[in-house]
Amino acid sequence: MVALVQQLLETVVKVPRLLRSPYVAAMFQVSNSTFDDEMGRTSVREGWLKTRFWLKGNRENVRINRASVSCDNECFNCMCVVKRVNFRAKRLRWVSLKTSSIAIFDSIEDTIARKAFLFDSKFNIERGLATTGSSTTLLVSNATYVLQMEAKSKQALTKWANDIRRVAEASNWSQAHRDGSFAIPRNPVHMTSFAQWYVDGSGAYEAIYHAIMSATKEIFIAGWWVCPTIHLLRPAEQYPESRLDLALQKKAADGVQVYVLMYKEVSVALTLNSMFSKQVLSKLHKNVHVLRDPDFLMKQLGLWSHHEKIVSVDQRVSFVGGLDLCFGRWDTHTHELFDEPGKPTDFVGKDYSNPRVKDFIEVDHPDEDMIDRNEVPRMPWHDCHCRLEGQPARDVARHFVQRWNYSVSTRKKSRKLHHLVPMKDYPVTIIDKKGPQQLTKRLQKAVHAVRAMRGLSRARANTDNRGFNSDRRMARMLSSQNESGNIPVLQDDSHEVMLDLPDDEDNDEAFERHQQEVAARGYRVNTQILRSLSLWSGGVATERSIQNAYIRLIGSAQHFIYIENQFFVSGLEGDHGCSNRIANALVERIRRASDNNEKFRVVVVMPLLPAFPGKPDDKDASSLRGVMHWQYRTICRGEHSIYQRLYQELEDDDPFKYIAFYGLRNHSAREGAQAQTEEVYIHSKVMIVDDRSCIIGSANINERSMCGDRDSEIAVLVEDHEMEEEIALADGAYNVGKFGHSFRMKLFEEHFGVKPGTPQYQKYSDPVSKDAWFSMQEQAMSNHQIYDSVFGCLPSDSVTTFAQIDSHIQSAQGLDTSGRGADEAVASAMGSGSTDAISNNDNERRMSSMSDRAMSPQSSRRGTGGRKSAFSGAMNVNMKESAHIAQKKHELGNVQGHIVYFPLKFLVDEQLEPKLFPAELFQ
Repeated sequence: MVALVQQLLETVVKVPRLLRSPYVAAMFQVSNSTFDDEMGRTSVREGWLKTRFWLKGNRENVRINRASVSCDNECFNCMCVVKRVNFRAKRLRWVSLKTSSIAIFDSIEDTIARKAFLFDSKFNIERGLATTGSSTTLLVSNATYVLQMEAKSKQALTKWANDIRRVAEASNWSQAHRDGSFAIPRNPVHMTSFAQWYVDGSGAYEAIYHAIMSATKEIFIAGWWVCPTIHLLRPAEQYPESRLDLALQKKAADGVQVYVLMYKEVSVALTLNSMFSKQVLSKLHKNVHVLRDPDFLMKQLGLWSHHEKIVSVDQRVSFVGGLDLCFGRWDTHTHELFDEPGKPTDFVGKDYSNPRVKDFIEVDHPDEDMIDRNEVPRMPWHDCHCRLEGQPARDVARHFVQRWNYSVSTRKKSRKLHHLVPMKDYPVTIIDKKGPQQLTKRLQKAVHAVRAMRGLSRARANTDNRGFNSDRRMARMLSSQNESGNIPVLQDDSHEVMLDLPDDEDNDEAFERHQQEVAARGYRVNTQILRSLSLWSGGVATERSIQNAYIRLIGSAQHFIYIENQFFVSGLEGDHGCSNRIANALVERIRRASDNNEKFRVVVVMPLLPAFPGKPDDKDASSLRGVMHWQYRTICRGEHSIYQRLYQELEDDDPFKYIAFYGLRNHSAREGAQAQTEEVYIHSKVMIVDDRSCIIGSANINERSMCGDRDSEIAVLVEDHEMEEEIALADGAYNVGKFGHSFRMKLFEEHFGVKPGTPQYQKYSDPVSKDAWFSMQEQAMSNHQIYDSVFGCLPSDSVTTFAQIDSHIQSAQGLDTSGRGADEAVASAMGSGSTDAISNNDNERRMSSMSDRAMSPQSSRRGTGGRKSAFSGAMNVNMKESAHIAQKKHELGNVQGHIVYFPLKFLVDEQLEPKLFPAELFQ
């Protein structure tokens, strides 16, 4: 009998027509979606089942009026059996059990799943008459969905139930992880895990463009704002093909599926016009699928937004960070205020913007200017982004899949769109047990051996039996070590080899392209994907793993914390007005450092003013004043502020010895044109701890981003796997990591204007030392005083009331200088142009001066005259050049970098909190 069956099967597989039959495929439990060119077999079990799929709606996951979805929390008694009820009809579907999900297909021939059920920490399985009402029915649930499956027999159902339970229990996705994250920490020793940082938009946009153009299967894009006409390469005139919509259209025409998930804004509050973006993208090609979310009546009445910035290509490479693919984000490290004369513009149409002067309007006319680019400076945009490759990139893609599926499920016309299925995790990497260094030595010995046999090799065939030159290939493997010291990692053949070298030794172009690909991978690092997500935004229980990771890293910091963020709103223990506890973690860590007499520093870099139009005393500037109120409340004003709490708890110790706040500013001194200045707007969401651990993502330090149940966010925690042996913090006490240290020093190169190889660069490599700490403060104050002297910038410590705003320009022109004389030592040092170390006594006076400037009472004079101005000297872009500015323009040559002191007494005598609006709008 067995022989007959074997003979029958052998006959079937030899006939192509029979082999392609869906009946034969069903017999073998395979389908068109079973195998993947890269990942091999993707499913554990497949077969026909009757299924019913719906959103959970029980007491643990209550939804608001989803008219198209039936509830499952109704019960009725039938023969003493409590049975869950859903009135949707069960339909026969092809079901595929995968390693981290269950995919449901309309037919065995489909390659695109109609529905997808993802395993998560809320996974549960129920079967049997007592719970399902049938011996052939199975109920599987997660945080979002319930999947009901019915088999033909009890025996078949038992096999399915056992396999599902076994796979789910073995899956990492069904377990709880560090910081409450949905994703497990990824170790590069066990699997592919690469990360590369990007500072400012030019490098990040270029990397995103090349990733998009390399796509072969699918592209995921999620953003708070997506502008189809944005150019990823600049100048746009030179790279017209890099326009986002054209790049996506080209890949869609090649058969790549493109999925774009955009935030659906409240049109009366924001001018993003996501409908225009959807219309443009949807018309590109049938393979481009666009969704806008949320529907506000169903989801929190529009108070919160989807704030992630994601690009994922083939679930192999992903980008996360602060950069949306929209107007105003592309910039370089120089942060120029105007177009460079005689060259094509890098900022076409609406991309030349200044939100402090005018918000975006008419974005459906992208090529039309909003402001006069010859008179009005653009607002430079400073941001950070991260490229991930390997398993962390796949984890980012899984988050996108989860959000996309939930958005599809909450729409009445969901039949037009389908669910996505995440790829299975990468297999374990094979790495030499003695470590990468030993493996490198072995490869080097192999190369030497090959070179020693060069004469013999030439006498014989130049290539081995696979068609490539072993000597050249081995040499390239060794030369592929990038800046991080990464080595080629060998893996099994079940998926794409990490180092795919060009075989033709004469193909220099291919080899050069390969070297660029290796360099783009960045550093081998430990990673974990973090997020803020909740019921309304993703159909899950509230997750605030980003906040948890921030607090944990701050508490475990040894010597140094560097923070860049668009906002800084947080609360201390006992503060009921603000629930996120990042500020409290900073205070606790600084207090511990003071008690133990530890070297510990915190640097916070944030925008000088929020990016809202107008000046603070304008009637319509409630958003500007509201954000300012909560930020100053967090930093230095009131009993719940960081500095006030530290002054109370550190006794005789000075808080400014431990934590300092900075902003960024730049200026333009064009030949024959008016000198102008503008703040460099900080949009980054970055924290670097001890130059070893980094968080890069979309989450601001405020309530919206950190609470989990408000804005949806995503971030990556990068922890160095490889250390810098010759660089250490705290005077050599603590070694730094390659990713973290190179990232911070790149930021310092830009902010402080230091160059690699110089003494100042070497000094700032250890910001914990007293020499570097005071030098940084000196440089920031020096730049601040120059700008204040020349332009009369806002914010300024000499402006403590609204009445003084309009008179500040005259004050800067020498009519009143009483408010700016707190740091005479710094002014004299500025005159010499030196930012080197000063004596310990001068350091102490410098620290005391900053403390007094920020915290002590200061008499304020109300201005009685002066020219009426719509903006301050820093914002008044239409102000005519005065004789005073012309005389002092030469002082701008003493500005080094973009770093400036963050004024802590600005408008200290005014009540900034808007009374007619809920606090949640500004937190």
